[in-house]
Formats: sequence, structure tokens, C-alpha cells
Amino acid sequence: MGSDRTWDRHISDVECHLNNAYNKTIGDTPFHVLFGYYPSFRDGVLHHVTKVDEWDSTAEIQNKIRERITKEHQMWKQRYDSRHVKPMQLVLEKWCS
Repeated sequence: MGSDRTWDRHISDVECHLNNAYNKTIGDTPFHVLFGYYPSFRDGVLHHVTKVDEWDSTAEIQNKIRERITKEHQMWKQRYDSRHVKPMQLVLEKWCS
């Protein structure tokens, strides 16, 4: 980026890179999750679209991701629960005078 005044010209490049970067949480790229194939870019432009038989079912991909996120959530919940003690409940009685 040449200067602070031209940053907006690079937003589409940044968006392309973010959508095609591996995401550790979902275990894939956002583009593949939404469209079912890995695009081939050359100089920021879609170079070619893959053949139809190379596309994956987006519903299957998204179901796998849901399962993965649920497992991760359960793992982190167990880890949290094992390190934190639940607070004791105090029973307050009315004091009569």
C-alpha cells in the first residue's frame, strides 16, 4: 500500500486473502465452506473454476464444521470446569430478635 490515502483500493485483495486463508476453528477456508471448492487465483483474479465433479457438498462441509465446533466447545468447557470450583451456596436464615 503506497500511502494512507489509498488503503481503500486494497480492500478487495484483503477480502480475497481472508476468505481463502485457512481458519483453525473451522478447519478449512471460508470460501470452501460456502461454495464447496478451492478457487485458483492469479494476481487476485479468479484464474479458473474447477470442474463440477470436483465440488464438495457445502451441506456436508458445514455439518462437519458444526460437529467440530461442538466438540471444541465441549473440550474447552470440560477444561474450564476442571480448573474452576463451583461456588458454595450459602443458606441464610432469618435472625429473630
